[in-house]
Amino acid sequence: MLEALVAGKPNDLENAARATFATLDDQPAPVRHDQGGTHEPADRYLRVLRASRIIAATDAYAQAVVALLAERGVEATAWQVRVDPALGADQVMALRTTVDGQDALVPLHPHATTLRAFPVDTPVDLTGVAPLAVIDLPTTAAWTDTATAATALAARTG
Repeated sequence: MLEALVAGKPNDLENAARATFATLDDQPAPVRHDQGGTHEPADRYLRVLRASRIIAATDAYAQAVVALLAERGVEATAWQVRVDPALGADQVMALRTTVDGQDALVPLHPHATTLRAFPVDTPVDLTGVAPLAVIDLPTTAAWTDTATAATALAARTG
């Protein structure tokens, strides 16, 4: 699905991210077992399902930011997941680009009011890792649109 959306359609990607975020805590259907009965999914399954939805949503969000940066001539790619404690305990997609002249990973979450850039050779969990840069986003909204994130990043790339 993402491949079809990436080709110059950042709005579609952002809408996909919004739709996925809206379903983060939706409960799956009861599970049927061999004896013909049903039971509720296990807590572990629900945690994994929620985590995968967050990764999928932030991946679509990151792909939208990448597309918007590309329109501005900025090289970036959705890279790998990271846990930025400033964004919570969830793994989110990180964008790889150049920030203030340094190769950096920027974990992206649509509820963020700042972006933090980290060295690319960091562990998945960024607790205790000093950021290379902190970029304030001009928003107080519950959802930071991808255009706002891309504009703020573009101002610091190069």
